Amino acid sequence: MSLYIIKNDSKDLTPGENKLLNKIKKLYENYENEAYLYVQPTISNLIPDFILIDNKKGISILEVKDWSLSYIKDVNKKRTILIDREDDNPVNQTKQYFNICNGIISDNDKIYDLNEFLYANTVLTNMSDKDLKQEKIKSAFNIKPVKILSKDDLLKLSIRDMFSMEECEISEDEMINIRTSLFPEIKIVKANCEEDNSFKDEIIYSLDNKQENYARKIPYGPYMITGVPGSGKTQILIARSINLIKENPDWKIQIVTYNLSLTNKIESILNEIASDYSNSFILKDIKIENIGVSTFHKLVMRENGEIMPYKLNSNQKNTWFNVTLPALALKKCKPTYDAILIDEYQDFQDDWIRVCIKLCKKYKYKNYQGKEVEGINLFMAGDRLQSIYNSKEHSWNKLGINMQGRSNFLKTCYRTGKENSFLALKFLQENKTLKEEVNKFYKDDENKVMSLENTSEIKSTVEFIEGEYEEVISCVNSLIRNNKYSYKDILIVCYSQKQCEKIKNMLPSYIRVNTRFVKEADKEDMDTCLLTSTYYSSKGLEGKAVILVDVDFFSGNLDMKKEIMDRKLLYVGMTRASEKLIIHAKNFNKNSFAKDIKNIYDGFIEFA
Repeated sequence: MSLYIIKNDSKDLTPGENKLLNKIKKLYENYENEAYLYVQPTISNLIPDFILIDNKKGISILEVKDWSLSYIKDVNKKRTILIDREDDNPVNQTKQYFNICNGIISDNDKIYDLNEFLYANTVLTNMSDKDLKQEKIKSAFNIKPVKILSKDDLLKLSIRDMFSMEECEISEDEMINIRTSLFPEIKIVKANCEEDNSFKDEIIYSLDNKQENYARKIPYGPYMITGVPGSGKTQILIARSINLIKENPDWKIQIVTYNLSLTNKIESILNEIASDYSNSFILKDIKIENIGVSTFHKLVMRENGEIMPYKLNSNQKNTWFNVTLPALALKKCKPTYDAILIDEYQDFQDDWIRVCIKLCKKYKYKNYQGKEVEGINLFMAGDRLQSIYNSKEHSWNKLGINMQGRSNFLKTCYRTGKENSFLALKFLQENKTLKEEVNKFYKDDENKVMSLENTSEIKSTVEFIEGEYEEVISCVNSLIRNNKYSYKDILIVCYSQKQCEKIKNMLPSYIRVNTRFVKEADKEDMDTCLLTSTYYSSKGLEGKAVILVDVDFFSGNLDMKKEIMDRKLLYVGMTRASEKLIIHAKNFNKNSFAKDIKNIYDGFIEFA
C-alpha cells in the first residue's frame, strides 16, 4: 500500500502548501496502509488545499496559509484584514470545507458513520505557537472543530497530528464510496448478478489513482491518452469534462465521437453522473448541462447549418460526409467551445481534427517550462489498434498541435475478462504489419514487448460455438434463462445490419421485444436492452457477454489492406467483452480467421 496523490495541475501551490505536501509525502513514504491525498480538489464551488483520506485514520481537511503575524492587521471570526487586501478568516474557511464534506458523507448511508473520523486543520506555516497566543488571534481562530497547526507543529508533524489518536477501519468499498461521494465524476457502476437467483445489486467502482490523475492532469492546452481496450479511456474523458466544468462553470464544453452508439453510451454515463449531482443538496449546482455530446458530423452540420443534398447515392453520401462537409466547415466554423474532447480520435481524419481545433477558443496557459503560451483545450482519447475508419496516423505537427510531453499511454486493462484481450492481441500479431504496431505500443519500462504468453492466472472467459444461427439463439437463451445475465449485459455483433435483424427475428418473443439494433436504440434502450451491432458500430460499446457471429466470414486470403482492416474489426469485437467472449462460426475447420483464432486460443490455453 502507499499514498496516492491526486493533483490539480491547473493551480499553483504556495511555498507553504508545497512544504506541507512534501511533509505528507515524507510521512507516508513507508506507509503500510492505503491513503489518498487530493491536492486542491474542487468540491461544489469550494477548493480546499488538501483532503487526506487514510483507511486507518479517517479523513483530514487541511487548509494552508503562509501569513505571518505582521501581515495581519485585524481579524474577526469571519474576515481577516491583511496589509494589502481583505480575505476570509482561514479557520472559518476550513470549517466551511468541513461542513461540506460532513454533509456529503452524512448523506451516504454506506459511509455516514465515518463522519466521526472527519477532521479539519488550518496550517499556518509562518506563525509560531507564540504568535497564536496573541489575544486577538487566539480569539478569532478559536473555531470548533478546526485544529490549528503552527509552523512549530509542522516541524514535528506526524500522521496522528492531522487526525487524532483514534484508529478506524475503512474497507476498500468504503474508500471507493468516500471518493465517489466527494467526486461523483470518477464513479463507475456495474451490476452484480448472482448465479443462483435474479437478484441484482449495484457495486460501486471508481477510476483508480492513475486514471483519476489523467482526468485532472493539465486541464489546459492539448492533451492525449492512448490506451488498450478496457483501460477506461472514455470514463477518463467524461471525468475530465466534468472536472473542467467544475472549475469553469460558465464554459461550453463539447464531447465529439465518430459514431452514434458511442455518443449514446457517453450521454448515458453523463446522465447517470448528473443525477448523482442533482440529487445532492450540496453538489447540485454543478452545470453538467454545459457539456454537449455529439457525433462529429452532427456537430458540424449544427454549427454551420449544413444539410446533406437529396438524391445522393451511397458513394456520394460518403464523399459528402467525409470530404465535402469537413471542407465547408473549415471555411465557416468559428471558435465556439472552451474545450473539445474527442473520443476514439484515431478514427478522425486530419480535416476533422482541424475543424475541432478551429471550434476551440484560445486560452493562455503555462507549459512544462512554466512559460505562458497560447493554445486550445483539446483532449483526445483513443487506441491506434482500433483505427477501423481511418488508416492514416496523424502528424500532430502538420495539424499545428505541439504534443511534446502532452500524451500518455494506458497499458492496463481493467475489465474482468482479460483473456480475450490476450487472444485479440495475439491474433493481430499474426500479421507482420500489425505485429510491428502492437510491439511499438505495448512496450514496458525495460523496452521489452509485453508478454502475451503468461496466461496461467487467467480464468477462461472465451467460448466457441459452431453451427447455424440456431446455436447462437440457444446460447442467448442459456445466458438469460440461467439468470447469469440480463438483457443489457449481452451484445451480439454481426457483419451487417441484415444479419443483426435475422438473429433478432429468430430470438424467442420475450427476448426479441427487449432487443435493439444499436443505431436505432435510444438512451433508455442502451441501458436496458440486449443490443445487436455491426463490427463497425461496436466501437465504444461493452457487454458482460459478447457474441461474435459468423467469424468464419472473415478470411486471411485477402489483399493486405483488407486483411489488416478485418483483423482490426475482429480485434474491436473481441475486446468488447468484460466477462465472457463467445465466438461463433458455421465451420471452424475451413480456412478463415475463426479457425486461426481458435488455434491461437487452444495453443496458449495448452501452454498455460
